[in-house]
Amino acid sequence: MFSKTIQTIKTFFVPNQQNGFMPHALRTRTIALYVLIVVFIKSVSLLSGLTLPATRFFADVTSQLVITLSNNERVKQGLQPLAENAILDNAAMQKAQDMIANKYFAHNSPQGVDPWYWFKKSGYQYTYAGENLAIDFFESSDVVRAWKNSPSHWENLINQNYKDIGVAVARGNIEGYDTTVVVQLFGSPKATKPATQPSISPKPSARPSPRVSPIAYTSPVATPAPSVEGSAIVQPVQQIVATPTSQTTISHKIVRTVPTLVSSVMDTVMNPTIILGAFLAYLLIVFALGAFSRLYAFKPQALVGMAIVIIIVTSMIALPGVKDILHTQARALPPMQTMMP
Repeated sequence: MFSKTIQTIKTFFVPNQQNGFMPHALRTRTIALYVLIVVFIKSVSLLSGLTLPATRFFADVTSQLVITLSNNERVKQGLQPLAENAILDNAAMQKAQDMIANKYFAHNSPQGVDPWYWFKKSGYQYTYAGENLAIDFFESSDVVRAWKNSPSHWENLINQNYKDIGVAVARGNIEGYDTTVVVQLFGSPKATKPATQPSISPKPSARPSPRVSPIAYTSPVATPAPSVEGSAIVQPVQQIVATPTSQTTISHKIVRTVPTLVSSVMDTVMNPTIILGAFLAYLLIVFALGAFSRLYAFKPQALVGMAIVIIIVTSMIALPGVKDILHTQARALPPMQTMMP
């Protein structure tokens, strides 16, 4: 059995008398099959990305993980981690819902509502405030990495003036595509004014004298409240072109709804670089066997055919995958500044 298998492999790859000194792996029909296999793999990859509800299957962005990864980056810079603030979480969710409802992705809404409106509406009084936005990312790590690679977002992420953080993740339709948006809000709460303590006047004391002289007393004096001013910086937005999906729900935490194995298979289908790379390695081995056996001196058509196939496979690997095609365009909005109200 083993010897038969070895003989079959030898007949397929090595020129010998049984295959007429023309390995099956290098015959014209087999080379044409190689081309069809490569085209099929790449076509399935592209079609899967355009037809499957990508964000439903692949979006795994969660607010908690975005906060954790953001704080990890701050700690690496020697800064204190930000405290998750429920009020800012609520403000971020309201902003995300507004973007979904009004079909926009920007710091300011089409109605002219700026980011600070959501801070005030939720009841967060700030001295410093900032906002980062992201859209169409599949993983929380990709979101934070994109912000880290953007100097303006990075400056916002490691701003020493911020104390609190709030994040919301929402799914819905924007600009005609079903997508996932991330809203990250930063803030430093306004200092509370200390209560004014009036001074206590001494009670007048009676003297054993026919005349009672009033004692001078001190009237209450109000202590001036401290005043703090600062600017809040909103950094440009990281955006990637949206991917269609059928889901239009909004949730604070988006959890992967398919098993890890299924998700891994889907990721491989959408980005078959590993498969194509393995196939290219196989072709190079076959090509080397033909050269080693000096077959190409007698069968130049095999040399030309294999060279064409290798070039095609290499080109397919170099071409961007589905995720790259759908997410290579990034838009940035001009920075915004606001003063403490």
